[in-house]
Amino acid sequence: MFEANLGAINSAAGALWSFTAPQGVLEKSTLSQDGRVSVASASFRMEVPEVIQPLARNTLAQAEMLAAVMANMSDRRRRIERTDISVTPGQTGASAAHSGTHIAIGTKLFYSDMPAVRHDLVHELAHNFNFTHGGLMETVVETSRCAGGDQISQQPAKWFFWDRMNGAKRKESGYHNVGLYLYCYAQGGLDFLHFMSVNEPTVMKSLTKAGYTADELTAALCSVALQRDLTPVCRDYGLTAAPDRVTQVLRDPQVLSLKR
Repeated sequence: MFEANLGAINSAAGALWSFTAPQGVLEKSTLSQDGRVSVASASFRMEVPEVIQPLARNTLAQAEMLAAVMANMSDRRRRIERTDISVTPGQTGASAAHSGTHIAIGTKLFYSDMPAVRHDLVHELAHNFNFTHGGLMETVVETSRCAGGDQISQQPAKWFFWDRMNGAKRKESGYHNVGLYLYCYAQGGLDFLHFMSVNEPTVMKSLTKAGYTADELTAALCSVALQRDLTPVCRDYGLTAAPDRVTQVLRDPQVLSLKR
């Protein structure tokens, strides 16, 4: 606890605070590689220093909940029922095999990192649900991480997408179509995500060979999923999709027989 005399605040931004850790505090990794114990839940397992064993059990409980939420958000089953998580002291980020059998996550201060709700861990878990990199995967990751809540539109970094939901108009970079799919999810909910999870991979694979672009196919899929013409919205998100080309896609027998 601390007290502070704010005095008169004239700035519209309010008070600005800057905290600096004392010298010599937390300069090194706080987790030792020695004295590790195995902690397991129904489908996750990890080895951690014995001192944080209770925290590890809590992390695995959260991971189980995240896996259940992701199954619900994506309407897919996990490919591998057991996932090993390894904790690497003194690092950040996460990595994994694309099979989802193993996730390595870096941590500097285990209990404050909240590893089970970080985007990077949930991203790696998505590989266990047969997702590969792209806008659909990242949309499932973000909606799962937020348990399907409205806060998906309030992510501070915005993942550098063109966030139409909050009025910010900047060109999307990185994982393509995340902003568009989150917008469609806000309109269509789980029905949209389930539709895209089932149909996007097969349509992209087969109709790209027929000469359609990924942007045209995306606009058509979003339109079918929400049962209205999403072509103008898709163009607002930076997709190149002429209305006549999208109409051609929508008349294709494969699109007309898409699973719902």
